[in-house]
Formats: sequence, C-alpha cells, structure tokens
Amino acid sequence: MYSQVDDEYSEQGEVIEEEKFSIYLWLPCIWLFCNASRILTGLSLEGSVHGGPAGFKAQATYFTLILLGGYALFHRKIDWNELIRHNFLVIMFFAYMGISISWSDYPITSVKRFAKTVGILMMAFIIITENDPTAAFKKVLHRTYSVLISTSALFIFIIPSYGIKNTVWLGITSHKNILGEVCCVGSIYLITRLFENGIKNALKKDIFIVLCGVFILFNSNSMTSMIVFTFSMSLYGLFNVKIGNRLVGSFLVFIYAFALTCFFFLDNLMARGLLGSFFAAIGRDMTFTGRAELWEDVLKIAMERPWFGWGYEAFWIDDVHNLWLIYIWRPNQAHSGYVDTFTTLGIVGLIFLFFIVANTYLNASRQIVVNQAVGRLRIIYLIDIMWFNFSESSLCTSATSLWVLFAYIITRTGMDTPGHMDNYYPHEHLRDVAQHVDFWVDKRRPPAQLSFADEGHVSNDIHPLPP
Repeated sequence: MYSQVDDEYSEQGEVIEEEKFSIYLWLPCIWLFCNASRILTGLSLEGSVHGGPAGFKAQATYFTLILLGGYALFHRKIDWNELIRHNFLVIMFFAYMGISISWSDYPITSVKRFAKTVGILMMAFIIITENDPTAAFKKVLHRTYSVLISTSALFIFIIPSYGIKNTVWLGITSHKNILGEVCCVGSIYLITRLFENGIKNALKKDIFIVLCGVFILFNSNSMTSMIVFTFSMSLYGLFNVKIGNRLVGSFLVFIYAFALTCFFFLDNLMARGLLGSFFAAIGRDMTFTGRAELWEDVLKIAMERPWFGWGYEAFWIDDVHNLWLIYIWRPNQAHSGYVDTFTTLGIVGLIFLFFIVANTYLNASRQIVVNQAVGRLRIIYLIDIMWFNFSESSLCTSATSLWVLFAYIITRTGMDTPGHMDNYYPHEHLRDVAQHVDFWVDKRRPPAQLSFADEGHVSNDIHPLPP
C-alpha cells in the first residue's frame, strides 16, 4: 500500500469526495496549471512568449512546489521498493536525462531544467501514492483543465485585452498552439466524463466548460489540436465496439492508432504527401509552415552526436547553432518532439521513449479490465501526445504541459500488473491475451474504481475465461 490516507463513506456507501484526496493533490494541479498558462510571466499579453514561463517568479514557484512535494512523499508511508519496481523503466529514463548533463555544453542550464523535470516526476508520484490513484488522476485533470478552459473563455469573451492579441486567441496561455492543446486535452476528458456519468447527471458547469472548450478549440487556429481532437473522439467511439456481447475496442484502437501513426510518419518523410496536399487545400503550408526544412537542418547538426545527443535541453540555447540566421522567426524548438528528443538524448533516448510508450500502452490496456474509464483515457492521451509531437515539441522538455501530462500517464501503481490479473484469468496463455485485448470480457464490467484497500481482490462481475 502506497498511501495510508483513508476514505470516508456516507451511509449509502458512496465515497465522500471532499475527504477522499489529500491536500497535497493540489500540487500536481498547480504545476500543470503553471506549465499550461502564462500565470507566472504575467497576464499582460505584452510579456507573452512561446516557450513557457521563465524568470525568478517561475523558479521560486517551482522550487517551492518541489519542496512541498518532497515533504509530502517523505511523510507518506510508501513502499518505495514497490514504487520503484513498477516505475523502473521511467526512473531509468529520467536518470539517463540526468546523466546526459555530463556531456552537455551548458551543464548549468541543463541542471536547472533537469531539476524541474525531476519535480514533474515527483508530482506524478504524488498522484499515484494517493489512496485511490485512478480517482486522483481524474481529479487532477478535472480541477486543472476546468480552470484553464474557464479562464481562457473569460479572457477571450469578457476581457479580450487579456485573451486576444492581434486577432489571435490566446486565452490564459502564451501561444495559440498551447491554447489548442489545453482545449483539446481538457475537452476530451470532460466529454468522456459526461458519457460515463450520463449527460442527465452532469453538472451544468461541466457542460458549459465542454461547450466553451470545443468552441475555443475550433477557433484557435491550431490545426494540430483540431485534428488530434477529432481522431481522439473516433478512438473513444472504437472502444465501445462489440462483437456480440464481447468488447473488441482495445484491439481496434490499437490497429487504428498504429495505422494513423504510420501514415503521419511516412507522409512527413515525403516532400508533398497526401497530408501535405490536404493542408495546402485548406490554406496551410504543405511543409507544415516551414518545419520540414527546419527538421532537415536540425538533423544535420544532431548527427554530429547521434548516439547520446547534445545533453538534456542543451541544444536550443540562444542561437548556438546559427539557425536564427536562416529562420527569421527564431525557432527555439524543432517543432517535432521526436527530432528534439534525438538532438538532446540521441538514439538511446529514442529507444527509451519507444519502450516507455509501448509499456504504458500495454499497462493501460490491462487497466481497462480493472478501471475501464481511466485505462481508456490513458490510452487516448498517450496516442494524442504521440500525434502532437509530429508537428509540435513537448517530449522531454520541462516547459510544456503535455510533458507534465505524459509523466502523469506513464507512472503507475501495481493495480494493473499481471499478478493482479491471476484471479481474473487463471489460464496464463489466455490471461496474457486478456491483459492486452479485452476480447473475452463480458459486457458486464467491474466497478468503476478500485482502491488500494481492495487491491488484489476480484469482482464477481468479471467472468473467468473458459478452460
């Protein structure tokens, strides 16, 4: 058991939500909100810059959050051996980022940025060491994105001097693409929440926030976010596909996501592929607004250190590679998460990333058997982040909200490990299949949430596979 915080229940056996989460759960919410907004750089649009908050106020805020996070983890009764075992690959990846500082040309800058990344991992550990980590994860999403979308709507529609700059919608964020990401991620969660709980049972404020989020998204001029949101809704629909009374959604989602990912990747390699022609037809540059040329130039420089890269976040420091002489818009990222990961962490970093993504997908597929809503949400968000990073850069960089969300997704508890599936599926070869594809699971599902106190126990609503 990671956390000793107890739930309280009403006379009807329902969890009293106000008493369910510790006060420390606000720390991941605040961190995510700060990364996604310009709250630390000032609400004035004159100081809005792309690349995330910087300066003394931001450093002091994140340092305080790290101290509080460390205090929270230190005073919780945590089985560290179990926590490390279930997150060993993630911890190794973050350790490799730290080691890469040793060959960085700017070690002091790399240390500062890596410290912030370690703080992000601490915030993720706070979530999974709550008494009910799956409910805590949803609570963080609900708190943070509800406020982000609501505040953005306030700034755009009520106080446009704070939310619109030169006819471009920014909301409370510092860039239109960040606004698109926020509305995309937030709307996906809130919409799936409405479907799970039923629209009739939904709070009016949640419906209002969803409408605002979707409306702002499709008026933010962030094409990547709009496309990802559309595909995400189709992914959610596929999860509910049945053959008879058997759900085959996980398998179809995998095939669908894999096919689209391969298409995006191969199409990006073509000078004018089908996707490029589509963008040109709707008035967008067929080379992703000059990004293809940037990728080519960045990769030429990155090949000087192909295996281990230039060190953690040490590539885009001012104009050390003279790219600003070529691109007048002064890029501070490659506008591709995979290209940026290659430049900073090399081929080894990409290998780490591949295994973490694959491992997270399999774990989330297993989690669907225990907690359908969160398992599906983790898969959708994981795929979304992978798609976002074809044309935006958010992987392995401490300044983006998607990297924070990614850290929250890839960390995990022991609730979805094979050991906890033994009672569900006693036959090993069938259990392995059931962990990845919920093909044999009956239409009757387990309870929506399973606390650590119930860990290892089995619901009678799940039928074991036939011998």
